[in-house]
Amino acid sequence: MTMSKQLVRQFFKQNKIESKLPSAPALVYFHITMERNPEGSKEIHTMMNRFIFQEQAGRETSASAEQAEIEAAASCEEIVRIMRRKFDPINQPVIIAKAISFEQELVPVLLRMLKTSLSVAYRN
Repeated sequence: MTMSKQLVRQFFKQNKIESKLPSAPALVYFHITMERNPEGSKEIHTMMNRFIFQEQAGRETSASAEQAEIEAAASCEEIVRIMRRKFDPINQPVIIAKAISFEQELVPVLLRMLKTSLSVAYRN
């Protein structure tokens, strides 16, 4: 079992998803459910992006360039570099998918960085 699956199981053991309001666990559950349905997830992201790009002219060009950079990242170091800077929230699913593909290498690096968050390596 991968680290991400273990963390998800642990999260839902500690947090209940039943709530009248959209609680954090309910939102995580929705996100995970949608990620298991790639067609539905892609459709939701496409609709949201279309609306955002209509409202914010010029954002599509920069978001597309950033997405291409994320998809081209070939190492854990490149993923960390991208995650450290401000990236367009539209590309969050892309960076998450890329980070998961480097999970075994990335998690220990991120944990070390979080433990030493005052170090130069973690600051922008």
